[in-house]
Amino acid sequence: MKNKTILLINNDPSVYEFIKKILNHFCGWQVLKANSSIQALKLAIQAQPDAILFDLSASGLGLFLFSFLIELRSQTITQSIPVIMIGEPEWLHTDLLHEFAIAGVINYSTVFTKFPQQIANLLDWDQSTIF
Repeated sequence: MKNKTILLINNDPSVYEFIKKILNHFCGWQVLKANSSIQALKLAIQAQPDAILFDLSASGLGLFLFSFLIELRSQTITQSIPVIMIGEPEWLHTDLLHEFAIAGVINYSTVFTKFPQQIANLLDWDQSTIF
């Protein structure tokens, strides 16, 4: 499972660094950062990440979630990239997850050392290389 690339949409540098260290240390995954949904769409097209993590708790980003997902799913080159939400707002329900092909949600209350396993579980990735 080495050499996976994850695109993290988050505008908090400390959260990005923390998640990057966990995913890189435990899995060897490369983590790209986007501060906005516009930047994320450009990076998704250019880098073709293996998955996208969209942080709903990041300041102001949740407002752009659906426009980002509509654009992501409308592009042939990006429509199959799995998206995982971080955070669990009350309004995010099963129908929306299916409608926008969201692979799943990881709550911030999760123990962060289990974060890589949760991503791998949601995406059916082999977990044998996560230590």
